[in-house]
Amino acid sequence: MVALLAATLRELPEGTAGVVVHDGRADRRKYPAQSSSSVVIFTKSEDALQPYRSLEAVFELDDRGLRAWTDDYSDILGAFLSRLQGRG
Repeated sequence: MVALLAATLRELPEGTAGVVVHDGRADRRKYPAQSSSSVVIFTKSEDALQPYRSLEAVFELDDRGLRAWTDDYSDILGAFLSRLQGRG
């Protein structure tokens, strides 16, 4: 689903920036109830994003060729199929 947010970034005003912060610390074998999370951060400028770039496990957004969801276009089935195919 992060790829859909990356595709949305293309639709936002010029200068808008974004990254993904992934907390992958959970060891599911040792602690089955623990989980990890991914957070997408959007800012109005690249400068405003800089403090977040110093966080551990920060990745650039990759739209993987997906189309952004808009008022004119939404495809929930396609999002799930993309995830199953390893694109989302």
